[in-house]
Amino acid sequence: MGTILTIATSKGGAGKSTLAQCLSANLAQLGYAVTVIDADANATLSDWHANVYEGAPFRCLAECREVEVIDAAQAEAEAGDIVVIDTAGFANLTAASAISVADFILVPCMPDRSSTREAIRTARKIESLGKAARRALPYRVIGTQWRTGGLVESATLDALKAEGLPVMRYALPHLSAFRKASFTGNLPVSGRLGVEADRLIGELTEIGAIPAARVGSAA
Repeated sequence: MGTILTIATSKGGAGKSTLAQCLSANLAQLGYAVTVIDADANATLSDWHANVYEGAPFRCLAECREVEVIDAAQAEAEAGDIVVIDTAGFANLTAASAISVADFILVPCMPDRSSTREAIRTARKIESLGKAARRALPYRVIGTQWRTGGLVESATLDALKAEGLPVMRYALPHLSAFRKASFTGNLPVSGRLGVEADRLIGELTEIGAIPAARVGSAA
């Protein structure tokens, strides 16, 4: 049984799709059987995958219906190692379903006040859905478009921690190469981007958000 990893925040433009792209391409390169479910009605990620993406192969499905996204995630998790669900940039029932079915949730947060407020709201929604389901829904906030040591980033971290939210040590850096990949389809798995992806995957493995090795491997 594979792991379902949902990326969610009610803030549009917070880096959900970039995070999904980075994770899926690099996990596929490592040999994981990866499926991405594009749960945004705009279908930006699935369009990118079908028409632009050039890296290691992974499956990508467009499914923005609230019940069907659960069925799709569970079916793909039965067949593969990791399912990544990219949700819409606003609160809706499909996003709630994607959170409820997840084994782990990542909440992207840019270093600004509105993103911080939406990350906090999303965290409270996750906690509420967990109570309703009577099971833990583990999550972490992850910084996106981050400049290490920046004053705004420090203020954002302080605000998140003041609310008691768990925050990843790793933050997705502010690199133009991530944005460029949306046009070229080439997400490097070596060099600076490869190092950043390795750090993210390493921390997710360390905290148990993703398996340390392919489910079907001998490891």
